[in-house]
Amino acid sequence: MRVLVIGGTGNIGTAVVRALTQRGADVTVCGRGEGAPGCAFIRADRRQYAEFEATMAARGDWDCVIDMVGYTPEDARSVVRAFAGRTAQLIFCSTVDVFRKPADRYPIPPDAPLGADARFTYAWNKVRMEEILGEAAADGAFALTVMRPAATYSDRSAPIGILSGGLAVLRRIRLGLPVIVMGDGLSLWCSAHRDDV
Repeated sequence: MRVLVIGGTGNIGTAVVRALTQRGADVTVCGRGEGAPGCAFIRADRRQYAEFEATMAARGDWDCVIDMVGYTPEDARSVVRAFAGRTAQLIFCSTVDVFRKPADRYPIPPDAPLGADARFTYAWNKVRMEEILGEAAADGAFALTVMRPAATYSDRSAPIGILSGGLAVLRRIRLGLPVIVMGDGLSLWCSAHRDDV
C-alpha cells in the first residue's frame, strides 16, 4: 500500500508512520523539516498551496493520504485540489473540540452535532475543514475518515504543561500530588497516548 503522510513527524504522526511501516506499507512523509527514518520524504510547505499541489501532482496517485497538519479551511481546499481522484482514501486528523459544548451527553458520541465556538479558532477551523472535506467525499473525490483525538501525550511530552513542559503534570498525578487545572476543576478532560490514537 502506498501511503502519504502530510506532517508525519509530530506527536501523533510519528506513531502513525511507525505503525504503517511496521505493517509493511510504502510510506512517504511530506513536511518542511526532516523526514522519518525508513521512509521516503517530500520536502514541501503545504501552505504554499500552488507549489504544494504541483509537487503532489508530480508524485502520482496514492492508496491513502493522511493529513496530520491541516489547520485552516484553505488547507482543506488545497488537499481537495491536490488529491481528488488521486487517492482512494483520505484520513484527516481533526480534534474532539469540534463538538458543540456543553455536549448533550458524555462521553460524546461520534455523531454528536458539530459546533465549536468561533472564538476557539483552532476548533472552529477544524469544523470548517471537516465540512469542506466531507463535501468533496460526498462528490466522490475520495473516501474520507476523520479522526478526532483529544489531548494527546507521548512518552516524552504531554499537552498543556501547566506547571512546566514535558511530563510534570503526569508525574504529579502518579505521585498523588495536587495539580493545577483549568476552569473550576469540574470540567471533563480526556487524554490519549499517541500510540492509541
